[in-house]
Amino acid sequence: PMGTFGGDAAAPAGRGPRLQRVTVVVQGFILAFVVVYAAFYKNTHLRMEPVTGNVYMDAWAGKRARDPGGFGLLPYCLNAPALLRPQGRGPRPRRCAFINEVDLFALDQKGSFIPTFVQVVHQRASCLDGGSDLDVCQLDYKTGPDHQTEIDEFFIGSVEDFHVQLTHAFHTDSLGARTLAEAAHFDFPRCGAAGSAGRPVCYSPSGGGHDASTVQGLLAMAGVTLDSNNDETNHPSRIESYRTSGMKLHLSIHYTNVRPWWSWAGLGSIGYHYRVRAVPAQSVWKSLTVRPPDARTWTAAAALADFGKYDRLLVWADGIEISTHVSGTIGHLEVANLVLLL
Repeated sequence: PMGTFGGDAAAPAGRGPRLQRVTVVVQGFILAFVVVYAAFYKNTHLRMEPVTGNVYMDAWAGKRARDPGGFGLLPYCLNAPALLRPQGRGPRPRRCAFINEVDLFALDQKGSFIPTFVQVVHQRASCLDGGSDLDVCQLDYKTGPDHQTEIDEFFIGSVEDFHVQLTHAFHTDSLGARTLAEAAHFDFPRCGAAGSAGRPVCYSPSGGGHDASTVQGLLAMAGVTLDSNNDETNHPSRIESYRTSGMKLHLSIHYTNVRPWWSWAGLGSIGYHYRVRAVPAQSVWKSLTVRPPDARTWTAAAALADFGKYDRLLVWADGIEISTHVSGTIGHLEVANLVLLL
């Protein structure tokens, strides 16, 4: 006779235990993955301690920047061959010049500003009361076209070749104060070692230890050049290169002993790496007031032929303003967190 409807069919022999074993294996795999991901990648079992610090930066002209004879090969210089000059959105070629560091960096006493484009303005003296005797009246310096005239402008030649030296120290509550010489130098080589040529930054142990870079190296880490367009400019159609508008670079130094898949116990080497980014800015400039004979540092004697006894020069410089910041976290093994994780 035919079987009755609604009865439960018997499960195949051995299917239940086999399914249970597969379930246990899958669950174990998921648990192991979570633990490994949390411990070896996210390091959630570590107690993190913040890092603070400070940076000292120095800059000076490199060999090419000190050689005006080579400026003719720079595409943005007025005396460059026509085939080398930029087309389209590039900067209009202008004269290139060398200015010694004492005067060039007088624009910013902190040493964090590197000029790229200089305009020299002759500002004529006048009497505040409208009189004509400049020898006795209180002087005034008006900014109208009758009293202020641009007499020169130029690019700083081979500014990309300027050397930048960085020395920094870091501090945590548990480790105290330390310097970059006591840390590992992640992602960049020792200066002069194989593979260091062409790298944007390298470490030198000389003089107590410092990192060496160039303006070009910092720009490369930020992914821009001085001839890249500054989209924040207020020039027509928003077209102006960083070479004439100036720019802000933010240099972040991040210290840590914890890296993904490394040092899961928080016992790894403490090291650091750099992050460089261009900060949006319409323009970045500094100014300086000079009088003879210091005015001759910025322009030739011919431009000062009608320079009055009380006249002065205004030096306006667009350039690269570099800010720095030290941060980071140091991981320490926390047994309680590890037990909770497991």
